[in-house]
Amino acid sequence: MKFNSNKNFPANKKSVVIRLCAVALIALIGIIILALIVPYSNQAVKKMTVNEVIASATLVISLGTIVIKVSENILKQSFATKRKISIESKIQGEYVIITGRIENLSKKRIIPQNIYLMVESGIEKDGIAEFPYLLRHEEGEYYCVLSSLCRQGGFTQLPEHLLEEKFKTQYRKIIKMKHLSSETIMFVDPGEEFSEDVILKLGKGIYKATIVWTSVKEDCICCTKEFIIE
Repeated sequence: MKFNSNKNFPANKKSVVIRLCAVALIALIGIIILALIVPYSNQAVKKMTVNEVIASATLVISLGTIVIKVSENILKQSFATKRKISIESKIQGEYVIITGRIENLSKKRIIPQNIYLMVESGIEKDGIAEFPYLLRHEEGEYYCVLSSLCRQGGFTQLPEHLLEEKFKTQYRKIIKMKHLSSETIMFVDPGEEFSEDVILKLGKGIYKATIVWTSVKEDCICCTKEFIIE
């Protein structure tokens, strides 16, 4: 099951379930020791020195500590910041409705930064649609080209050097999705989901829509969608 993709099983409930399972496992270990080991070890215990008794108690405590640490690691991995971004397109004649959707699948609050939609027309070559490769990482850069621009914010067109000559005259539209950015949403709590529609009038051709979402102290995430206007 995808974590928190089902609204009936939110992050807080999963946290409680994992912790209860850890407590139950520790209790089970204790019951097994009391019911099975202790009765058959009375004679051995009587012969044990104080140091051996302390060592045995330490072993039991260590087992309980291991269980707790394992459960905490599971919680840490499960509740690390997990974001989901999706894009949908619906064509109606020469219009396309592009829907961008963001969702917080973690237990941690997300503070959004910028989110941009870029729609561009492609070129058909040998039966394959080609588009500029803007998600590439330039040498020495941690973020991809498009992510770096989105993090800076305020851009309305791509720098010329990022485009091959054949793509420079192609249709391209860059839109800041303000309803999904920090201008509108101050934070996205666990389980929350937001979406925004953008309607564009386009000519006949093949197109690619790309959404890049950046947030404070987190890596960016993106998604793409190709569609055809006939």
